[in-house]
Amino acid sequence: MIIIRKILYIINIICALGLMLTYIPAFISQDIFTKVSLLGYLYPLLLVTNCVFVIIWIFLKPRHILLPLIAIIIRFDYITRLVNINSYDEGGVLKVLTYNVHDFVHGNENDNFLGTVTLQDSILHYISNSQAHILCLQDYDVNITWEKGFHKFLTDSLGYTHFYFYYIGDEYVSNCCIYSKFPITDAGSAMENDSKRHYLLYSDIRTPWQTVRIYNFHLISYMLGDKEKSAYKSILNGNITNEASKSLISKITTANKIRAKQIKQIIPEIEKQQKPVIVCGDFNDHPFSNTYHRFSKILSDSFTKKGNGIGKTYNGIFPAYRIDYIWYDKSRLECINYKCDYKDFSDHYPVTATFNIKKQ
Repeated sequence: MIIIRKILYIINIICALGLMLTYIPAFISQDIFTKVSLLGYLYPLLLVTNCVFVIIWIFLKPRHILLPLIAIIIRFDYITRLVNINSYDEGGVLKVLTYNVHDFVHGNENDNFLGTVTLQDSILHYISNSQAHILCLQDYDVNITWEKGFHKFLTDSLGYTHFYFYYIGDEYVSNCCIYSKFPITDAGSAMENDSKRHYLLYSDIRTPWQTVRIYNFHLISYMLGDKEKSAYKSILNGNITNEASKSLISKITTANKIRAKQIKQIIPEIEKQQKPVIVCGDFNDHPFSNTYHRFSKILSDSFTKKGNGIGKTYNGIFPAYRIDYIWYDKSRLECINYKCDYKDFSDHYPVTATFNIKKQ
């Protein structure tokens, strides 16, 4: 029994040190030490492992409980980013919805097929029931001239008569858009050298209470294709090969590096705003990353304030955790409630948050 306890303690030391290592990526820019950024993905696994050791030591050796407990408590705030318990409050005057609709091709074998009637109708029905005042959509490619199309239904039937997006040609819009039931007084790109000019948008929306600046971001994704998906499935099955590992790591670290550069340009743009700010979108990064850390220094996370349950917004095979966010300026806004609905219409889940606007 003594030998078993010693072996368990050695394993616990390794797991506790591993957990503490997962705290490092938040404080290091992902374009400097790209490999270090991968450690954050291990946080949930190592957290659970150390929690198990807490239970084990209660029965086997109570004094050893300090090791996993200290490792967990050092960054206890990480737990609320992963799982949360809050009361659901009614009310709020401004409801915002962010949703990556995946070009309406979720579950469709042909990735080039832009849209299916079934998915579009399901998402439109969800938006209608949400009663959101503002929509921030990503991976949104539609023909806005179709009389019975998605765009026309939003504007003519659901009351989103104000909108902003970039045109691709005369008829199509691509990637990000902002729809509002309130007037949009100004809009543009949040980053000067956004060459695509449809990934980082903002709109100033004149609500009945105050003008609010809404950002809709779709930060660089990992661009994981069939090859990487196959490699990930192989790794899950225990077939870990150098080729599979290198392919996944290369895609992830390359995206992390680009995203870090995006963040360095976006943050100053947000900091200079005098209006109440709400930042929505698909960040393609987890809550234990440097991306999250940078945003948490200037804005509040609606999930940690009013979220319930496990924070998961990605509907895919990869353990991406929570990558869709609604951030807000807590000095000017009060978050009343937050909700993530597990709707299988896209590879992301829709997220809503409701706010009150504080009197200045």
